[in-house]
Amino acid sequence: MDLFPYPPRGGQKDIYKAITKTLEEEANLVLESGTGSGKTVVSLSAILNHIKDEDMKLIYITRTNSQSKQVIHELRQINQVERIPGIALQGRKNLCPLVKTDPNFTESNAEELSVLCADRKTETLKQIADEAGEEQGREPDDPLVTKPSASDNTDRGPEGPNAAGISPSPAKDGVTIDLTGPDGPREATSIEDAAIGGTGTPGDPYIIDVTPSNLRSAKEDLATEMEILYREKGWGPLVPMTDDRSPKKGKKAPPTCKHFKRYMTSEREELLEYVRTEIPTAEEFTEYCHERGFCAYEAAKFVIPHMKVICVPYIYVFMPFIRNHLLTWLKTPISQIVLVVDEAHNLPAFGRDLATTALGETTIERAINESTYLGTPQLTENIDATDMCNAMSEVMQELITDFVMSEDGIVPRGEVSVALMHYFSTTSQEVEAAVEEMIQVGTAYRERRRKEGRLPRSYLKTVGEFLWGWFEGQTPDYIPLVVSHPRRRMELYCLNPARSTAVINAFHSSVHMSGTLRPLDEYVDTIGLPNDTPANVYPSPFPPENLKVSYLNDVTTKYEEIVMDRGIVQRMIDHVIQVVNRENRNAVIFFPSYNLMNSFLDSGLRTALKRPIYIEAQGMDQRELMATINRFKKHSKKEQRAVLFSVMSGRVSEGIDFPGAELELALLIGLPYPKPNARQRALQYYYDIKFGKGWEYTVKAPTVRKVLQSVGRLIRSEEDRGLVVILDHRAPHFKEFIPSMTLTADPLYEMATFWPNPTR
Repeated sequence: MDLFPYPPRGGQKDIYKAITKTLEEEANLVLESGTGSGKTVVSLSAILNHIKDEDMKLIYITRTNSQSKQVIHELRQINQVERIPGIALQGRKNLCPLVKTDPNFTESNAEELSVLCADRKTETLKQIADEAGEEQGREPDDPLVTKPSASDNTDRGPEGPNAAGISPSPAKDGVTIDLTGPDGPREATSIEDAAIGGTGTPGDPYIIDVTPSNLRSAKEDLATEMEILYREKGWGPLVPMTDDRSPKKGKKAPPTCKHFKRYMTSEREELLEYVRTEIPTAEEFTEYCHERGFCAYEAAKFVIPHMKVICVPYIYVFMPFIRNHLLTWLKTPISQIVLVVDEAHNLPAFGRDLATTALGETTIERAINESTYLGTPQLTENIDATDMCNAMSEVMQELITDFVMSEDGIVPRGEVSVALMHYFSTTSQEVEAAVEEMIQVGTAYRERRRKEGRLPRSYLKTVGEFLWGWFEGQTPDYIPLVVSHPRRRMELYCLNPARSTAVINAFHSSVHMSGTLRPLDEYVDTIGLPNDTPANVYPSPFPPENLKVSYLNDVTTKYEEIVMDRGIVQRMIDHVIQVVNRENRNAVIFFPSYNLMNSFLDSGLRTALKRPIYIEAQGMDQRELMATINRFKKHSKKEQRAVLFSVMSGRVSEGIDFPGAELELALLIGLPYPKPNARQRALQYYYDIKFGKGWEYTVKAPTVRKVLQSVGRLIRSEEDRGLVVILDHRAPHFKEFIPSMTLTADPLYEMATFWPNPTR
């Protein structure tokens, strides 16, 4: 354990050895080890010890910002042993300064932001080239502009195509913008290598030749990169941007980006040295860049090739469009990259959501407005765009009426196509032709908006593409749904997360970690890992007597039983009041849903508890949530302790630490079984057919993880002590995962034996 920065404890040596063996075999490893066991630092040190002298990288993916901070904290500790550079990044919207000031950037999705950014950068580079051309008289050693010299060609290497197959053009009639990086000058194969995310060559693009021929060549290169993006996203043909950059009378010049310009004309050695020295968190890196007025996204692309460790959100790996950019920046083949998936219990649901598409009422309404604005384009002889959108609105309402039982319903395959045929009294061929034409109309309108410097979005295109996917994409891995609550929509729901996660098998190795990953076989099967993937559970390093878990068998949140016995709810409320008021300790009360939590609060529980109350409300933004959590935590040092109301599988139960007296008591009001809706029934049937374990994989597994996540909030160190009371007689179903759990008829007695000296 050469790079391990602490004295090893518990099962850390065993985890280290297992990860090392996985890397040697270029395989995968799934492991569960309790929160606070040091999984992060063990995985980092084991992997870095293996790859530090190799041409390999580590991508460490997390779900939350707090997890990302922990990775950087441990990497900084490892750097006390040996210097190994790394960086954490947020999503592109957090990196781009224009997102805060320009509505187009604020409202854009990932693909739209990429296009907006590419166009701004293209215009900015043209501006830089023009300004450089006007200043050819400046001294050769000027940091921005130098006159060409004979040495320029030697920097570029031999004549002929470079590694990207692009022949360099001589700079005899122009000037050179010197953006030399710390590894020496390189030739850029495009005037804007970074417009879409590519670099063009294996080297770093620091030198940009500004000549008429190179400008033309660069625009062609950029157009090629844009074509790749459009083809990958299925956006149809790319409409070239106009070559005429002079503003028309009464029109503004094409917008540029001052942050990109600042970055392109700034010294980068200081940036790289900052990252290598400080190993910044995602927020620190973004703040450093924005304080200096340049684009953090472009800075990240420059820095990443020099890093050994890159910590990013899940989306960077599992969305193909973004993953391809990241791999291009890294300049390392995926077969030479080790992947760590932190809090891996989140990955199956994330993979399903990423591959799921939906069409809501709001989008249809906006498509109708767009069609009206465009003069109601005719799609086929009998169908125009407005009629098609109106038809979809009516069809959605009919589907909700016919198929929704509670909140959603499965739509028979072909039902939408038949409904549209009846609506227009036409054939399926004309309906499909109309959908295809609507996509083309929307594509043209989106490109028009792009050329005008507006958000490149078309709602007609969105509706058309959803319908095309609905007609063509109904494979066994997807189920067509209609949903009435909370938003009315049609949905092509992905049952198989491996549609998104199978790329894991292309990495050199992967390590999947969580404190709550059991049942491990479900995880291996669900995300598409090989059947022989090792899956290990490592015991908690903390004294088992520090955590006591009990359950009550006279109550439950099972709906059928509550209907039969109305006294159940009141008994649960009475238990909560007695337990919370018995001990003056910070307590959290977890519920299966926000609806149930709100009903308990409205039943008088809010006033019956003799404690300050804090609530994780549904829809609460991150800043407000953290302010609420911090106020709750401060009561651990006050005379009167507090109570926090939250939900299992919410942000409190999954991503917040409560060390010491910040949390000592937890009550679980029932068990968080998934709702028995159409989506859940389809998922269970799918896994019954595929693995013969429908109930185990789709009901038991997610419920176990939510319970263990909630219980795990109490014990984060060897000194922590906590008591959990589960208010549901079904708790023994999960005793194999909480073997110390015991039945109690008197929770007050359990508290008295666990805390002999009550603190009222």
